[in-house]
Amino acid sequence: MTASSDRTDPVHCTPLSAARTRLRSRFTRLIVGAVALPAVLLGALQLATEHRSEREHLRAQLRVTTRLAATSTDQFINAHAAGVALLADTAAAHRETPDLARLRARYPAFLTALTADADGMIVELQPPVRGDHRGQSVADRDYFRVPAVTGQPYVSNAFIGRADDKDPLVGVSAPMHVDGRFVGIVEGSIRIDRFTTLRSAVLRERGQEMLIVDRDGKVIHASEGLPFRFLQPLADAAFLADAELDDGVGPTRLHKSVLRNGGDAWAAMTQLRSGWRVVLFAPTQPLVADLQRRAITLAALVLFAVLGALLVARWQLGRLARATGAVLDAMRALATDGRAARWQPDDIPRELRPVADAIGELVLRFNATSAQLREALTRQSALADSLRRTVESHERDIAERTARLQAANTELERLSQTDALTGALNVRGFHAWVENHTRDGALTVSAAVIMLDLDHFKAYNDAYGHPAGDRVLRRVAAAAQAALRDSADRLARTGGEEFAVVLPGADLGTARAVAERMREAVQALSIPHEVAATGRLTISLGIVAAEAGELLDSVLQHADDALYRAKRGGRDRVTG
Repeated sequence: MTASSDRTDPVHCTPLSAARTRLRSRFTRLIVGAVALPAVLLGALQLATEHRSEREHLRAQLRVTTRLAATSTDQFINAHAAGVALLADTAAAHRETPDLARLRARYPAFLTALTADADGMIVELQPPVRGDHRGQSVADRDYFRVPAVTGQPYVSNAFIGRADDKDPLVGVSAPMHVDGRFVGIVEGSIRIDRFTTLRSAVLRERGQEMLIVDRDGKVIHASEGLPFRFLQPLADAAFLADAELDDGVGPTRLHKSVLRNGGDAWAAMTQLRSGWRVVLFAPTQPLVADLQRRAITLAALVLFAVLGALLVARWQLGRLARATGAVLDAMRALATDGRAARWQPDDIPRELRPVADAIGELVLRFNATSAQLREALTRQSALADSLRRTVESHERDIAERTARLQAANTELERLSQTDALTGALNVRGFHAWVENHTRDGALTVSAAVIMLDLDHFKAYNDAYGHPAGDRVLRRVAAAAQAALRDSADRLARTGGEEFAVVLPGADLGTARAVAERMREAVQALSIPHEVAATGRLTISLGIVAAEAGELLDSVLQHADDALYRAKRGGRDRVTG
């Protein structure tokens, strides 16, 4: 019987075909398991890691953006409040009618501006509107009631204007005091869209929504993606719940169905100086959509990998089956021919030649497999390089965010060293300057020191009231600051009405010139002071110059002694 007839014999073909089928099935399962399971597990782990990293990055970015949006809004409102307060102080000091037209020209965001008397009756309204509004009352508005009681500038809650347009407004107001007596207010009304439209548009381009609420928890502004309307009460909303503010911003929390489209969003809240609260929302949908896209991409890659592996496996199984069949045929032919003892030795090599050919095919297959392994290692190396570049990119992003956070911390440190009333250095800021310019209590640079004190300030407070005293401190500090040479000179408020000025590198003559500029600047303010002999508020200054190496405490004491000599010498003078 020949080898050819054996391959067509059902008795011999059926066991061989069944063995090949079982081998193909096992090999297919092994290939699918070896390719698909690790790819799915690693891909899922990478997806989870990237999603967690992007979520934390979104939360950190949301906190930073919330702080920036709040700072921008605060600066806008405070600038307009400062303009109103300056106009009120100036008009009261000179007993003049406030120039409302000039105020609106300087601050175009004011839709209207008005003055009201001590009873809340409108005295003047700019621009004039239909009808005579003089004599109408604003006593029911909080922008009148609060300054009338506190004597301080005030930023109002949101309200609807009384003109025909019914504009949504907020007001900034400041009281006017003459001889310590409340005589009325100056108020400017700002359309809310003047300070929200651009900010909301920029934030929406970044995929974020902005909400501003007033002290009563009512909506001042809600961007298009939020389902809130003007003056809607939100005091009980979860995203406005009281929480500790870390670095000025509350914790970032996930809120369900908070967007207009019913979507979820991360929210961060911070509070403005006015008592308003700003909440920024970052929808989760982009993160979820990105995760879905990546999951689909991963599934497609795994599917292609499995299909490719199956094709390769089928091709390899075909080669293996052919080689195995050839070996079996050869072995069967050898066994068939060798059954007879009459085989001759020179006949054996001819019978073993198919086995040698099959072994040669195995060597070729091994080389092909080695080449595929090298290719896989090359792909793995390329993947590792790509992963390394991705990690480096994330590290650069983290470094940039860290730098921005450090800059924010530096600004907070600067604010913590600044006197809130006058804008000068506070005691902490002065001590920080001392630590940077002394060693073991001695100056490391030459410097001049000026000690400044407001004359008869206690009597001024008693006569005009503490709010007036605070305004005087601000004006005197501003005048003194303007008299400094450059940014290296530092003005610090060391007591109630006492200030210290440090002039690095200055001699006594320079210090005297600076001190005289300060005294003349305060004199030019012409602040009325009935108790003072001159009838106006003055300052006394003591100066001293020191070389590097002198003890700072001794220098400060000499400057303080010079100040008191100026006091004893009649005040309103420079002594040193």
